[in-house]
Amino acid sequence: MKWIKRILFSFIILMLTAVLLLLIFISPVAKWAIEKYSLEYIGRQVKMDDLTINLLIGRLHIENLQVYEANGSAEVWLRCNGINGAIDVPSLIQGKYILQYIIVDGLETYAEQNGSHFNFDDLLALPQKYASEKKEEVEKDKPVHWEIRHVFLTSSKVRYASKEYNVDYTASSLNVYSPIISSSIPRMDFKYSFDISTGGHLEGAYSVNTKDLRYGLHFTSSELDLAGTQPYVHDFIAVSKLQGMLDSDLYIFGDHSNSAYLYTDGNLSIYNVNVIDTLNQSIASIERFDIEMDSVEAHNRYYDFGDITLTAPYIKFELYKDGDNWTRLMKLAKEEGVVASDQASYSNPFVIIANYMREYIKDYVVSDYYADHIALRKGSVHFEDYTLHDKFIAQMDGMTMDIDRLNTSNDRLRMTFATALNEAATFDLDVAINPRDYQDMEMNFTLDEFKMSIINPYMVYYVAAPFNEGVLHFDNKTTIASGIINVDNQIDIAQPSIGKKVKNSTAMNNLPVKLAVGMLKDPKGDIHLTIPVEGDLKDPNYKLGKTILTILKNLIIKAAQAPVKGLVSIVGDKEENLTNVVISYGLDKLMPDQQRVLRKMAEALRINDGLQITFTQWIDPQEEINTMITLEARNLYAQEKGLLTKKELKDETDKYKALLKIGVNDSLFVQWLDAKIGKNGIVESPVEKCKRLVDVAAITARQKQYMQAREKILVDALLKEGIEQERYQIAPMEQGEFPPGDVPRFIYDLKVDEE
Repeated sequence: MKWIKRILFSFIILMLTAVLLLLIFISPVAKWAIEKYSLEYIGRQVKMDDLTINLLIGRLHIENLQVYEANGSAEVWLRCNGINGAIDVPSLIQGKYILQYIIVDGLETYAEQNGSHFNFDDLLALPQKYASEKKEEVEKDKPVHWEIRHVFLTSSKVRYASKEYNVDYTASSLNVYSPIISSSIPRMDFKYSFDISTGGHLEGAYSVNTKDLRYGLHFTSSELDLAGTQPYVHDFIAVSKLQGMLDSDLYIFGDHSNSAYLYTDGNLSIYNVNVIDTLNQSIASIERFDIEMDSVEAHNRYYDFGDITLTAPYIKFELYKDGDNWTRLMKLAKEEGVVASDQASYSNPFVIIANYMREYIKDYVVSDYYADHIALRKGSVHFEDYTLHDKFIAQMDGMTMDIDRLNTSNDRLRMTFATALNEAATFDLDVAINPRDYQDMEMNFTLDEFKMSIINPYMVYYVAAPFNEGVLHFDNKTTIASGIINVDNQIDIAQPSIGKKVKNSTAMNNLPVKLAVGMLKDPKGDIHLTIPVEGDLKDPNYKLGKTILTILKNLIIKAAQAPVKGLVSIVGDKEENLTNVVISYGLDKLMPDQQRVLRKMAEALRINDGLQITFTQWIDPQEEINTMITLEARNLYAQEKGLLTKKELKDETDKYKALLKIGVNDSLFVQWLDAKIGKNGIVESPVEKCKRLVDVAAITARQKQYMQAREKILVDALLKEGIEQERYQIAPMEQGEFPPGDVPRFIYDLKVDEE
């Protein structure tokens, strides 16, 4: 039996020796094996300064681990100061693999992207590679239980670079912790924090359920510098510099298998934003943009916000003949782009987001949205139009907007907006809109203290006439119901004055703007217009702006072509009283009511110093001669018969009126004529009979004197009213123009010097 004992003892000594040797040499052997065969099995060289494996207590320590780039490269891809772990040895006996903790300290690695490819794609392909090399299907036993408890990544650094976009970012001071990762627990939780090399600190937590792929993300950023996004923004718009900061505290819940499922709450602040174009000019900026998200449920189309405040936004918009500054920068970005569209879709996060949103919202309609308050403060818009002969500039400053209690269940969404325009003018807007139907709304706005000279570049371009003076007050009331729009425009222009005409190829040079403005003025020299507009917005051919411009054009033309209506608006009289300065045949003066019309015309000329007037004595000379012949005969008759009173004999005008009462066909007068001239057997008219009684030649000469006398009275009346002589003239009437039976009068033509 002794030999059995010797054999058993020798076996035990051998086993203990083997175990001892294993314990002593497992670490260097494992280190040697890893460094020897890593390139063969994973395609990358792995080196380390020290590998310690303690099987008795289940401890693992790796010091200065280095993983090189693929294919025998001498460049280190991953470096780690130390890895420490602890295996639960007793659990191994039960077939469970439990790592009690693992601490990875001082990890440094980098990810380099080229389109859809990364510099570690070879490592990602290893599982599939070895799975395809299996020759036999191994029968599956009971699932192996494994778990890793207390995973720590400390003081680490991860660098990301993209050759296409020439970006290089580093996440430093990276710390990650997970309490447990287990084959039997589908949920994994992580906490993280790191600093980004472009500026800013990020921290938060991430949880995911590996069965249903539901996830939750807590994202907190502090002073995150947005300048690092500029290379990606360049895919959309060619800006030379993008500045801005981001603070956030967001909770996001979603589903990796269903991108439409998304829930968010928290707050977001973007501030100190400045966009610099290729000419080194600021084209957009924001002092602050703050959003409070109470509950945003994209999958339910439900949006509930707290306060949304935009502070000091600024935008510069320049219009050119071939586009605008924003479109030009977008075009430039497309022309200068060095990244193919398919590469951008993999490399640019903004492209990825845009593609996602495009697909997500193509059939999207917001069902419910709420906001406690939406506010705009200290906004500014700078607009320059270079499409005209002269540059047009419009500057809106101090813009404010308020929307209270935004709610889809409300009957009306109510908004107020106000701004200063080019410093002096003010614009105020009130809008009430049906949130479920944007063709159901009421809108009122007022533009006040607007200097008309501001729009001179447009005036010169379209109508060749600038404003010298004039201040506009514009009230608009708009109602839209069932797609039918009704607009009431009240336009008041104080003391407008049109300058010298500028001839150019783009303008309607024959449009009498100066005359129309003159005709539209009231007795105080102001213009008051009411312009109603109605139309059907459902009609694709209906354009509101074009309709208003057409109305204004027609208004100008009609005002210029209707001088009587213009005088009515200027001096405030009845139209019928200003139609003509009537002439009384046979009288070398104007009646009091005729002189009053002259004074009204003089008043209009005085109010509008640009108006000029041309008078023409619109009469039939022969008809007046005949009237004078019969008047002289009637005078002889009245004197002989004693038909005139002392007053009528004394006053020429009263006498004229009395003689007109004696009809030339009156039987007593005709009998008197026959008695005076005698009957010669020839049938004659009363006029012919009167000619034989008076001196026709003298009367003919006197008729011409009467015409001159009336013209002198007209001139004297205008001079008396202070109208300069160069502003009026008397033109002769062309022979044969007077139609039979027309009213004798001074006709007039109003005009202005449009030059």
